[in-house]
Amino acid sequence: MRNVRETMAVADENITWNNDSKKRKMENLKKRFCNWFLGIGISFLPLIALPFSNLVYQGDIGNFFYELFCDISVMFIGITFAISSMNDFIDESIEKKQDGWIMLNLICLLAGAIFYSVIVVQNKGADMNQDIIFKVNLGYFVLMFFLSAGRYLREIREVKKCS
Repeated sequence: MRNVRETMAVADENITWNNDSKKRKMENLKKRFCNWFLGIGISFLPLIALPFSNLVYQGDIGNFFYELFCDISVMFIGITFAISSMNDFIDESIEKKQDGWIMLNLICLLAGAIFYSVIVVQNKGADMNQDIIFKVNLGYFVLMFFLSAGRYLREIREVKKCS
């Protein structure tokens, strides 16, 4: 009878420890996602200043987004937050043998770096069409946002499934 009680106590401790471990992992993933998202917001603050003042005085939200995404720095922000999300998950992706996701992120980062360099060089020489910059920035930013955020959200969903 004593051995049964000891075995039950050990099993209860293991269940409690596993639940606590999953809760801690979930909290850490949520904190990582919030910090990543906050970093994007803080990175945008200097870029939002001028378009936001125009939004306040003119009230045109379409013009606000157009002015915001015509700044080439948006692509640089997209590159940096994609790198930060890759740094968070590259070890786990290698362990899970998800080389395809790593390569997709690297290809998108390389494409973004090339576009960023080309646009910066062309802007030095002459005025480039702002519509092209807007479309490239918006497309790249949205693509990298969903690729990066998807990694965080997928990890959170996997931990919830195990609970």
